[in-house]
Amino acid sequence: MHVLFKRLAPCGLFLALLTWLPACRGREFAKPMPPFAGAASESLIVFQSDDEANFRRPRIHFISPGDGRASELDQKRSADLQKVISEPHIVYSGIMVAADGSHAPLVTAKEATGQISVHADSIVSPDGKRFLRSDLSSITVQTISTKAEAGPASELADCDWESADSIICLAGKYQERRQIVRLGADLQRREVLFKTAGKPKMENLIVAPDKKSAVFTTNEADNVTIYRLHLATGRVEAQESFTGRYIFSLGVSGEGVIAARIVHSKHTPDKLDPYDVWISQPYGPAKAKGYLLNLPALDAPGFFSGKGFRGVDAFAFSPDGKSLALLMSGENDCSMADEGGNLACRQNVYVVQKDSQTIRQLTQFRMTSARKIRWVKFTR
Repeated sequence: MHVLFKRLAPCGLFLALLTWLPACRGREFAKPMPPFAGAASESLIVFQSDDEANFRRPRIHFISPGDGRASELDQKRSADLQKVISEPHIVYSGIMVAADGSHAPLVTAKEATGQISVHADSIVSPDGKRFLRSDLSSITVQTISTKAEAGPASELADCDWESADSIICLAGKYQERRQIVRLGADLQRREVLFKTAGKPKMENLIVAPDKKSAVFTTNEADNVTIYRLHLATGRVEAQESFTGRYIFSLGVSGEGVIAARIVHSKHTPDKLDPYDVWISQPYGPAKAKGYLLNLPALDAPGFFSGKGFRGVDAFAFSPDGKSLALLMSGENDCSMADEGGNLACRQNVYVVQKDSQTIRQLTQFRMTSARKIRWVKFTR
């Protein structure tokens, strides 16, 4: 077991209870960070956290992979989309951000004249001419130069571009998705690539960076299998099966390595089983296919005691696939936030390098609302 986490002092003592209890039970928001005004590297680790003053507009944070230097999006530096797209830029959570910190939203025409959906996300096509806007179970495609839109098309999820002219999605009603389909960029053409038989539902579809394959899971009664679908031929290969597990997300590196955020579906009484990462090949401290971190189950956190922690909240491969960023909590980072048993966990960013057993803690935050981590590269 590697030493992953910095131990924090227990949350308050009885004599100081009235002083410490709000901090223990309440959420901790990110401290103010310098406005993002330029990147020292060609890629950045990006995530978001809640804004204490406006929960409908999350704060977006940028982390330098080399030294952990942190900054955040300056909401006042909005610019015209055509100007932003002409500069080196990244796309995150429906916003295109230029290397100088200026930014523009990638939203539908309806959102542009009304309220922007907090659930939606945008992905730019490989040729940079369109973006796919997904919102819960529907998608819209907009041509950037003309703002002409196709859609919305409903009962679709986990959509991504396969090429400049085709999109891969899960299809079906929520909890009843049993097809993978290929759509034209106009959302008129539809082809079924794969469908399951029986009751297993399909989840966690993700298109590999090389656009040649996609991975997904099927789940029935806590029996989960990871599959790889070859997009050119429709051939499907089982990669790994699990009993008594939940898988909440998948990732694929540029080298084809599959990672899964996984947890036991049944817990030992009074223990908290943390979310870990399953990896399909030797990677970092994992000498073979299997669990990356082997995080232990510890006493479930209460208001005043318990060392259990939630573990990995999210992860992202680097653009070259040689590193993996983990957004995670550690021992003594979690406490019960309310009488309902919900946890507030302090999260930090860690980096695992493929060819090193060292797990590096990149940040020293005390925030409890970080989520949706990505590792993105500037393109033009």
